[in-house]
Amino acid sequence: MTLPGVVLVGARGYGLHHRANIDRLVAAGVCTVTAVVDPALGTTADAGVPVVADVAAARRLGPVDVVVVAAPIAAHLPLTLDALDASADVLLEKPPVTTRDALDVLLEAERRTGRVVQVGFQ
Repeated sequence: MTLPGVVLVGARGYGLHHRANIDRLVAAGVCTVTAVVDPALGTTADAGVPVVADVAAARRLGPVDVVVVAAPIAAHLPLTLDALDASADVLLEKPPVTTRDALDVLLEAERRTGRVVQVGFQ
């Protein structure tokens, strides 16, 4: 059985909380961490996990089943669309997007891909 692969987008700020939870799930043997996406890190690894430019690069490393987005709000929509197009489910920090039009785009992508977007409220 292949464990689901998780990608964390945004490794600092509230992303640190998500990373701790992801690491706890890895230790419990229920998932793996495929990659971290965070250009601000300026490194090739974060606590032993590869740091890559985007979800597409993460897919080249391993499974991308869940993407956790804890990035700046303005980046939420394009990052979530990339994750959905990669056939991943998404945990998206609040607010999900900044406009009603952007929300319509996000919901349409969710319907089109058949994937799930869950909004996290810390």
